[in-house]
Amino acid sequence: MIVLGPSDQAWIYRNFVKELEDKQKGIKPFDYYDTPADQLGLEKLIYFTKFGAKIGIFAGGMDAFGITHVTELVPIVTRFAYWTIPFVTAAGAFATSNYALAKVRKQDTPLNHIISGYVAGSVFGAKWNSCRAGAWAGTIFAFFAFIKKYSVDKNLTLFPEYKNNHYNFLPFLKHRWSLVQDPDRPNQS
Repeated sequence: MIVLGPSDQAWIYRNFVKELEDKQKGIKPFDYYDTPADQLGLEKLIYFTKFGAKIGIFAGGMDAFGITHVTELVPIVTRFAYWTIPFVTAAGAFATSNYALAKVRKQDTPLNHIISGYVAGSVFGAKWNSCRAGAWAGTIFAFFAFIKKYSVDKNLTLFPEYKNNHYNFLPFLKHRWSLVQDPDRPNQS
């Protein structure tokens, strides 16, 4: 049996190593909410379109290989494009409209995010040629955008960091459940 160490498979650990190097240099990863909405418009647009591309590629892969089971190249590419293009467009519409609203209104408020959520949802309404689908998608996007913006403004944590501690899952392991005392460790329960 051959066991390959990290040095033999450096490409797997590339992102982890880069993250550690950046942390040592004091470089933080880009976050959309580090600056007000009317600053760094292009960087925020790239950030959201990259995020939309990831979601679209995942949805396209699930559609191509999990639902429709296509086997030829053109239908596979079509399934990926069917989902990736709208997600990228919706993400770009959200970032662009949020930037424009912040510039025009001269405020960075949750209302900007609600309106931008409806703009992003309208992309899916146009994709499916349905006002109802656009309104529902816009409502969903607006709701989550509002919750995220509100939590950032009020300094609330939506998803707390998970501590990898098995005692949280198995609390009975903290205690010794033996009826007889261990002769090697007297006076311990």
